[in-house]
Amino acid sequence: MSSTSNYKTEKAKEEFAYVGKRLPYRNSREKATGAARYTCDIQRPGALAGKALACPHTHARIRGIDISEAEKLPGVYAVITAGNSPDMKYNPAGLQYCARDPEAARHDNVNDMMPVPDKCHYKGEIIAAVAAKDEETCLKALDLINVDYEILPFVIDVEDAMKEGAPLVHDWMDSNLSMEYDAFPGNRGDADAALAGSDVVVECDFLPSRQHGMPLEPLTCVAEFGADGGLTVWLAHQRPFILRRQIANIAGLPESKVNIISEYAGGFFGEANFVIVPFAVLLAQKAGKPVRMEFTREEVALHVPCREMFHLHGKLGFTKEGRLLVSTEDIIADSGSYFNRSANLMPPAMGAYSSQFALPVFRGLAKMVYTNTPGTSGIRGYGSPTVITILSHLMDLAAEGLGMDRVELRLKNYKANLPPLPAAGISMAATLLCLNSACEWMLPFFGDGRFVYATAPKLFFAAKRQLGGSFYDFERATFNFPIFLFFRPPFPLLI
Repeated sequence: MSSTSNYKTEKAKEEFAYVGKRLPYRNSREKATGAARYTCDIQRPGALAGKALACPHTHARIRGIDISEAEKLPGVYAVITAGNSPDMKYNPAGLQYCARDPEAARHDNVNDMMPVPDKCHYKGEIIAAVAAKDEETCLKALDLINVDYEILPFVIDVEDAMKEGAPLVHDWMDSNLSMEYDAFPGNRGDADAALAGSDVVVECDFLPSRQHGMPLEPLTCVAEFGADGGLTVWLAHQRPFILRRQIANIAGLPESKVNIISEYAGGFFGEANFVIVPFAVLLAQKAGKPVRMEFTREEVALHVPCREMFHLHGKLGFTKEGRLLVSTEDIIADSGSYFNRSANLMPPAMGAYSSQFALPVFRGLAKMVYTNTPGTSGIRGYGSPTVITILSHLMDLAAEGLGMDRVELRLKNYKANLPPLPAAGISMAATLLCLNSACEWMLPFFGDGRFVYATAPKLFFAAKRQLGGSFYDFERATFNFPIFLFFRPPFPLLI
């Protein structure tokens, strides 16, 4: 770094209150001392415990459910089932509430979830819930609920689910194919012709395993109706206004009567934590007392949506000199039992795959399919990690087939002059400038030789550096810009 840059850095430390200075982590004292209050710490006066009844079958119709004995148990204040809960369907993602064009958002949305389902769509799905004076009484009451099940055939694989005559996850659907996505705006050129004219073609399939967020904080919701009929809900959540609308619809209240309080959060993503809310709210409404529900770790794994499950097939075509000509991406999204964000995840997934390198021809197709498994949704990375993984593997396969170094192949096809982001007008040049400026500021703190700053291609060739840097520009529903992770020997290289 130049002496001028060092001088500017030192001057900034003197002149600014925060810039260029090490600051204590906000709220670190509260968290370190245990004073920070999470939703699971909320205890309202006179609050009841809430517990849920899980269906033991992978797919079953509820022919009848008898809650009379559970309601007679001393200490039980409320029992809810589909029979005494609102008969409505919704999508917990609530995308129509945050879209620029709500009408367009409805076309990418399927309302398929009920506050309390009238059918079991996956093993462990909640079909009833109890509010009682304590958890022990709740568990006794759950044992007294008598359910008459009609066990149904099930499908847990997307290929089987798409076959003609496959058992329907949702009876009101004509098939398990909820939506097809073939109009990605980044599609361009004739992919079949480009593949036929390629000297080297590589392809592979990729099936990820289920990935759960699993924060240490147990998922907890507290619901309390006040004397004026207003409702207060305590829940770790990042979208309180959308959550308020959803709760108001379920509880039959105006939005002005619903208050959301989000304490410190152990972890969440989007609407994932919503799954517990209808049960806590409806129990509190029926019991006339505050209700506190806390999921066990097993319940969190079952009911909180995991990362989207993409069955991927990718294909790349190259000239013999290593120039990338064409790319195709076929996604079968296993939505599980509920649609949630299945369609909303497709543009980021397509963009991440097609925007990494200079690419004349691209074709992306996707199908969203129901199976009798727990639901999925977007988690951190939002549609991108899975497709980036298969793209990276395809580039490695291509490098091997072409007899080229894999870094050289990537650099040869590096998309150096990306267009500005459609929504924000941010260019790649501006991004790299920002990256370099940030690196200049960080160098004095990391020490020379520990952090590399340069334009992206030069990061590959930073001589005598042991560790590189990374960045990822993300614009939801438009395009994802490249991810670069650079490591010098003895570290592995990942891109």
